[in-house]
Amino acid sequence: MLCLRGAIVAAATSVSTTSAQDAPASAVNAGSASQTAATQILDKLDDASKQRAKDSSYEGLIQFYMGWGTGIRNSIGLWRGNVALTDSCMAARKDVSRHPDEICMLII
Repeated sequence: MLCLRGAIVAAATSVSTTSAQDAPASAVNAGSASQTAATQILDKLDDASKQRAKDSSYEGLIQFYMGWGTGIRNSIGLWRGNVALTDSCMAARKDVSRHPDEICMLII
């Protein structure tokens, strides 16, 4: 799972085994920064939005970048240097850059 994805899936209610949870499992324990950010993000989503994200395929998550993704990027300080969250995400996926847009997609 990508960065917060594991935390979001774990924090949200029942997840289908055919949903976007099929991402790499390395991010499930990505760290406390990820858990905190996941809680903040989940608190802002209604149940229908959570379900839509969970029901999306791993490849289909890109659809959430414009709007939700940029909101995540801006609201949790990725442009302001949220080093703890960036490090947490990078621990889960070392094959991406530290650019806020890439970290944002890891979060989604």
